Parts: sequence; C-alpha cells; structure tokens
Amino acid sequence: MKLTLDDMPKMRPVPIPTAGLAPLKRGWNWITKPRHWEIYEDWTYQPFGKPIIVIPAPFIFDGASIPRILWPLLSPVGVLLIPAIIHDYGYKYNHLWTHAPIQPQATGEAWPMWTHAPIQPQATGEAWPTHPEGRGLVHLWAERDQKFWDKLFRAVSIEVNGMKTVSDAAYWAVRLGGGMAWKRYRREEVNAMLESLELDETKPEAST
Repeated sequence: MKLTLDDMPKMRPVPIPTAGLAPLKRGWNWITKPRHWEIYEDWTYQPFGKPIIVIPAPFIFDGASIPRILWPLLSPVGVLLIPAIIHDYGYKYNHLWTHAPIQPQATGEAWPMWTHAPIQPQATGEAWPTHPEGRGLVHLWAERDQKFWDKLFRAVSIEVNGMKTVSDAAYWAVRLGGGMAWKRYRREEVNAMLESLELDETKPEAST
C-alpha cells in the first residue's frame, strides 16, 4: 500500500521538560524521557480496504509499546509509524474507533481473519459504546487481548511497508517486550474504573 503525504497523520512533537529543572533532574529527563508526539487532527486509516480505523485527536503517543532498547533498529516514528500509532492506541485503550453505524455485511463476505470475528450488533439491543464527544464514532475491536493488537501491528506494518522481515522482527519485539506496557495500561484502566466507582458512591442521592 503506497501512502501519500495526505494519508499521514497530522502530528507535532511534545516538548521534553528540561528548562528550569535542577541539573540532576534535567539530565535524568534528557536520558530517560522519550519524545512524545501529539496527533492533533482526527486521523483515519483503512487497512486491507475495511473497516476504517479512526484515531481521534488529540492523542499523544511515544511508541512505548515497542521496547526502547530496540528503537535504533525499530523506531516507532520511522517506517513503523503507522502500525505503531494504531498499536499504541490499541494497547492504551483496548479498542479502536470507527465510523457509525456498523451494519452486518449484506453480501455475507467474511471479514479478514485477523479481525477474529465480524462486528455484529449486540444481541441484547444495547447500543455500541460511542465516543464521549460524539463525533459519530463507535468502538472497533474492543476488549481484545495483547496478542490481537500485536498481530494487527504486524499486518498493518506489512501492508504499509511491504517489508515482511522488518515487520516480523517488530512483531516479535512487541510480543516479547510489550508486556510491561500492556500490563501498565490495564492497571491504569482498572484504577480509573475504581476511582469512577468511588466518585459515584460519594455523590449525594437525589431527593424524591
């Protein structure tokens, strides 16, 4: 798949904090803080022709799902930029977004195997989770496991770059070294849920 400049995400570097800090802290940040990038406009990508992936802005990523020790060879802002953005978002939130509404395919054509299963309306009639700001977006591939996002990373990398050897090496890098980032994001997810429950419990009940 040949990408043009218009296909690329609109992104800008986030400053690394060094000015005004104590010398030791400044040196520590210089050595240990990776460059973060902000996607400042909604970005879409359509792997294998369907379905469309939407990364809503703003999204700040650092390629942390690729182990930093391998960045000199497998830089997340080099040829792996497109799969790394999707992979980072999937790791962090355990879902992607796509345009609504999602309808079963009228032709009965199967979705690519790497999607695990076709997207179907929920049997209970409950609405699909939508973006908190609207935007006409609904969840895509929610609540998957780490291996799913790693396989998607590899598939997108091969499609974008046509470099199977590099994509295979990057896949095994995230399979073997991405566990820490994946577990950290799941802990943050659980902590956010617990905080939300605590806030709900402290709210005064409405009088009747």
